[in-house]
Amino acid sequence: KVADVTISKAAFDHWLVVAQKSQVAATTPGGASPPLDSPDFKACVAFHQKNDPKPPKGSPNPTPASLKTACATAYGAARDEAMPFLITADWLQGEAADQDIKVTDAQVAKQLKTIEDQMFKAPGALQAFPAQSGETHADLLYRVRTETPRPKRVEHIPSPQAQRTPA
Repeated sequence: KVADVTISKAAFDHWLVVAQKSQVAATTPGGASPPLDSPDFKACVAFHQKNDPKPPKGSPNPTPASLKTACATAYGAARDEAMPFLITADWLQGEAADQDIKVTDAQVAKQLKTIEDQMFKAPGALQAFPAQSGETHADLLYRVRTETPRPKRVEHIPSPQAQRTPA
């Protein structure tokens, strides 16, 4: 819960998958993402048993326990990326509302175009991004809408050093 906003389980689950796909893409481009079925990770373990490359001859196969540990680690990493994002996004939206900062659709479209020009240089790259990342077009717009007025919000927030009184 951030102020009066509750982060839903559906939002968490969605951004957990986005974080996981981002991590998988960073290590294994084009690789499939195992299910993150916390807390037992049975589907994740089964996925790895079926899809992971076989160990070199003479090396033992990973045990279900070691695969479960790997699944739990992957879940923790994705959780630790998704939750701060959701908390920060809700906090920034609250700050914008408190400061009566409005973000127009035109500002969002302009910022998305800037991002597209910088990060998605190949034709169709932005259109292919959702399938690779797990993010929808609406997710991209949400990220941009949340981040666009950020400098204004941050400049109104006193730094921790400014709040300290000299000794």
